Amino acid sequence: MGRKVKRWLGVVLAVLFVVLCYLLIHAANVRKNPRADDSVMVAGLANALSNFASEYGRLPDPGRYWLETEGPEGAELLQILLGESGPTTTPQNPRLIPFLNIREARGKRGGLYYSAEDDRPYALYDIRGRPLRVALRTTDEKEFSVRYSGQDLVLQNRDFAVWALGEDGVEGTEDDLKSWE
Repeated sequence: MGRKVKRWLGVVLAVLFVVLCYLLIHAANVRKNPRADDSVMVAGLANALSNFASEYGRLPDPGRYWLETEGPEGAELLQILLGESGPTTTPQNPRLIPFLNIREARGKRGGLYYSAEDDRPYALYDIRGRPLRVALRTTDEKEFSVRYSGQDLVLQNRDFAVWALGEDGVEGTEDDLKSWE
């Protein structure tokens, strides 16, 4: 092979190496640990509920004691925790304190999703695009019962439970992320 061909081949191989490195680094960033991202969302929502209860001496009332973080009740809960005035006549967060600090979703995955119609928070999705689940205490009893994986789970000294279904999307498996553990 001539010098020109070897030089040309060296340049092509160097460019291919740079492109391959870029693709590998980009793939590693895209496929970073989704469990960690979901864990941040579960913990963030749990902390927001805890801080709200500390500030106001009660939990927010989105209209249901068990809900997912999408749909009318989920949107109501998110708006209350974000310090936005919701559709209720009496504001539940009258000081408009933003208790929830979670990144915005990419599409409908991995964060807060805002409605295109009115730019209000509509849902909170895990990294796979599924809503988180929330149960709120509605009584003053010490025991708090949560329906989880087809069973009533009794949680002592807790006012709420937040969980994500994990990679398999099935409730009650080892990959679930729970605020009570």
